[in-house]
Amino acid sequence: MPTPFQFIVSAAYVTFTYACIGFGALYYRTIVDRLRVREVRIGEELFSFIDPRMYFGLGCLAFFFSIFVLLLVLQTDVYHEEVNRAAPGLVFFVIPQVLVVNMIQLVIRARGQRTLVCTGGVLIRRMLTEKMYAVSFDAILPVVKVEREFWWFKIVFTDTEGMDIAPCFVGPHGLSRIISHLRDSVGLSIVTGDIPLDDLS
Repeated sequence: MPTPFQFIVSAAYVTFTYACIGFGALYYRTIVDRLRVREVRIGEELFSFIDPRMYFGLGCLAFFFSIFVLLLVLQTDVYHEEVNRAAPGLVFFVIPQVLVVNMIQLVIRARGQRTLVCTGGVLIRRMLTEKMYAVSFDAILPVVKVEREFWWFKIVFTDTEGMDIAPCFVGPHGLSRIISHLRDSVGLSIVTGDIPLDDLS
């Protein structure tokens, strides 16, 4: 029967292999994204903010991480294949480490895919896809809609044809900053629906 040390070393090796592939792909996507950003012409960057949904994703990964750690603590026979013949006990060691790798990747990806507020528009990027939306202030209606979703907010821009452009998501702190910029510096009207105006100040 394998010893606990052998399980830990084997799990670390599997996780290391997974991390090399994952971080390699992440680095490649980061370089591609930077090259694409250089092609966008919407002025100088003023400030940026991270998609707040990242924290929700981190919370979910941390939840599953806690479950598997709890299983490791409670399962006295976790080192035996008989725990689950289809998935040997090694899985209980691999998955928590892989979840940690995924959490690190998510943070790096979210930081690299920040929404950029520039002098001439807003560059919206998605964390989990390669989609990118350059919203020019000259090509939208002078009205911006703000909607609440969970504890974060969704900002919706509308083009001159009346079609909604891909929304950007922002937390409470970032909301007050971008709204102040859109309202005071750009001169756009803000439609908040049932959101108290105090939340935007």
